[in-house]
Amino acid sequence: MEGVITEYNFLHNVHDVSEFTFDVANDRSYYAGQPSKVPGTKAYNVIMDYKNKVMYKWTLTSAGAPTGCTKKILSGGSLDHNYAIPPSAEFVKQSELGTYNEGMTVNEFAWKTQVGDDNLYYQVVTTAHSCVPVTEQLYYKNSTKTGDAKLDEYKSFIAQYSDIVLGISNPNVFIPPRSCPP
Repeated sequence: MEGVITEYNFLHNVHDVSEFTFDVANDRSYYAGQPSKVPGTKAYNVIMDYKNKVMYKWTLTSAGAPTGCTKKILSGGSLDHNYAIPPSAEFVKQSELGTYNEGMTVNEFAWKTQVGDDNLYYQVVTTAHSCVPVTEQLYYKNSTKTGDAKLDEYKSFIAQYSDIVLGISNPNVFIPPRSCPP
């Protein structure tokens, strides 16, 4: 599946936009970042290879050549990702998104859990027909913080998916640039 994801960045109070490709069969994701609104940051591309527990991240020069590639071993929470509705999620409702007869039928699911003393709330809205994500929200409340600061800005997000196409048009996006460490 390919498309565009708009994600709200709680930490910097901005929206980031990137193109994405999800390869469910091989358990990997690719994100091609567009210029970020976070001051002092550059657009970057990322390959998340969950099966092999590795992430590659690089920026592009003004000419479009990859530069500054880093490789990170994924572990613990870095391996958390969803290509599907969590099995323990609860069906909330079915509704029409947009105006009646001009919108689309969607399903809403919610999931709550605890990780130690911390609370996690996840909500996803998908198309009813093919279960393609429309919106996704994850709120992670950290028990070691107080008041409004309990929201963990590093782990919480709000995402909107658009321009979805089923399939993968270019599987080469999952090949790291030559400048990346082996």
